[in-house]
Amino acid sequence: MLARTFIVKDEDSKACPASDVALGVLLQWCKTQPSLMIHPGIVAGTGCLKTSMPVLKGTPLIGVRPAAYLSERPVPGGGDSALSDAAREELLGAFQRPESWPFRLALRMHEEARNPSSPWQRYLASLAPRPAAPFLWSMQQVIELQYIPVKRAIRDQLQEVRAFHCQVATAGLCEGSDEDLLSIGCLVASAAAGGIRIQPDAWATMPLIDLVGPPEMAVTDEMVFGHLAREPSCLLEVEGDLEDGSVVLFAARDLSPGEVLTRDLGLPADETLLRYGLCPSRGHPGDSCVVWAGVDRDNMEGWRIVEFKRAMKREVEAGVDANKLFVEARIRPGKTLAEAVDKTLVHAARVLSCKTEDAFYGGKEWARNEKPGESKGLRGLKGLSTEYRRNTLTALSDVLKGAVAAFETSIVEDQQIFPRAQRHHRVAIAYRLGKKRLINEVEGVVSDTQDREMQNRRSIQVLKGLPAAVTGKPTPKSTKGEGFDSGSSRPSLSAEEAGGRRPRETRKEIAQGSRVQVLAGVHAGKQGHAVTRPSALGFFELRLDDGPILSNVATEICTVVV
Repeated sequence: MLARTFIVKDEDSKACPASDVALGVLLQWCKTQPSLMIHPGIVAGTGCLKTSMPVLKGTPLIGVRPAAYLSERPVPGGGDSALSDAAREELLGAFQRPESWPFRLALRMHEEARNPSSPWQRYLASLAPRPAAPFLWSMQQVIELQYIPVKRAIRDQLQEVRAFHCQVATAGLCEGSDEDLLSIGCLVASAAAGGIRIQPDAWATMPLIDLVGPPEMAVTDEMVFGHLAREPSCLLEVEGDLEDGSVVLFAARDLSPGEVLTRDLGLPADETLLRYGLCPSRGHPGDSCVVWAGVDRDNMEGWRIVEFKRAMKREVEAGVDANKLFVEARIRPGKTLAEAVDKTLVHAARVLSCKTEDAFYGGKEWARNEKPGESKGLRGLKGLSTEYRRNTLTALSDVLKGAVAAFETSIVEDQQIFPRAQRHHRVAIAYRLGKKRLINEVEGVVSDTQDREMQNRRSIQVLKGLPAAVTGKPTPKSTKGEGFDSGSSRPSLSAEEAGGRRPRETRKEIAQGSRVQVLAGVHAGKQGHAVTRPSALGFFELRLDDGPILSNVATEICTVVV
């Protein structure tokens, strides 16, 4: 990342949230505004709002009418604007995309800040002097994140903010100095953190509501290291439009005194960092991590190159060795391989693990002519032999281990550094630790899949040596005694000849709750109860009497105890 791209040069820079004094002044001013309704139990904290008394679930906390919306565009008849509509359209130019709403909102905030008679002066004066968004960190602080996708996102944000500042300066609304660049950047960060979608194509910020951020805001600095997701304290409801509507903040649950007001913004985990400079909580909905599987084109046969490219989302980027091929995929929290790993990565691992074309296609000629548009030709583990399924899972595990090794520091080193870290550096360490933890958790899922594969293989081998009375399957008819020696074969006994004994009945099927005994394997002879009913493949969960629960137990090695 180029140093000149960064807005903040100070290597020890830190966020400066709005003080409790500034927010206290704002809170008192808001209580005098007819378009704002505030619960008497709301008090100001440092950069946030808190409760000062118990509040019951469903209680309205803050209500806002359209007169208190600071929207992207001045309301007709709502006051003077430094720009005409035509000038504003020309200035914004490349910032008309839906995702560029923070820039449009920041322009409106900048216009109001320049107008001494603006009714928004008191509100704008209460904004954080230095928001915590990472594009307002120094280069060294961003480097400490150690995660390429989020560093790219910050680079793109910096370039957009610089382009926006140039447009604003060209329109004569600010100087071209670094100080004005920082001021514009802070407004963009404040808009991104506090903006509310009023309509599908309209955003606005508003006093007090902009201080109610994600649940991570309630996490203290000491708890930022691997903290678990917290339940938000508030629920926001938006009704109507910019001219006739309202925004109401309700208590989402019973609140105790001192609780920080937070709400669920529905943001992906990385957006929590990019907008608020907060480390996403462990188990954050939508958490994921990008990993890469790379190969050298010269070391691959033609069929491998074709199949590897099926999993590629884009061609090699400029500046990257053209002889290299990379599959970019995401992993995420999940209990199964399908939940935790993108199909593209499993497909790439299959390509890397199969030695021959026949092994890759599972010996099916029709699969080779499959059109790329049909499920993108991604096969996962389907059709592979036992050996190559195991090899594919091993290759997948190697890719994940390589992803952890790609970070500049190890988990142990991060754990040692964290207690001494300060400010943004502390958030960066917690953030990269979260990514490493996620990779390790997914590697555990792959390892569990490998164990199940081995367990299933052993179960099948055990079945081959069990009698028909146990397996419930007929024993293949023996050819011994047939032909010229058929007369010497032992005749079967009738019930009377056998002393009245009746032939053994077919064993009872296992159902959920059945009392079951294990007949083979390390748990042979033990008994327990079936926790689940057998799957279509004949596997179920069994809780043994001595405590442990066994997964993927084959019905063929168990019998029902009457």
